[in-house]
Amino acid sequence: SSVSKIVRLDFIEHHIKPDAAKILQDFFSLLEVGGTLVVRVPDVSKIIASEHMSVDEKIVHLYGGQGVTNANNTPATFLCHKYGHTISSIEDAVKKAGFCIDKCYKHDHAISVIGVKQ
Repeated sequence: SSVSKIVRLDFIEHHIKPDAAKILQDFFSLLEVGGTLVVRVPDVSKIIASEHMSVDEKIVHLYGGQGVTNANNTPATFLCHKYGHTISSIEDAVKKAGFCIDKCYKHDHAISVIGVKQ
């Protein structure tokens, strides 16, 4: 079975690069022809360049989830960012998974990409 749209916001960066590539390929497989993928990731370039954030704030935005624990007081590593993206690196990752880029834009401290399966 296939779906017409997959939306994954603030998700891809929680996986190492090879796993994220596999996930994007899986999304491609799940989508029907003409279906769309929407992904959003933190904009590493903008975060690093920000003059309005302290170093500590940048660390939180870049590495997310550090210091968060599960109910049994163990680190919730699934919340930690494992990879960072620039606009070109997330576009490339989506293209390599087989998508055509419909739209790619920056907003706040994030990048959104809309890919289409043709």
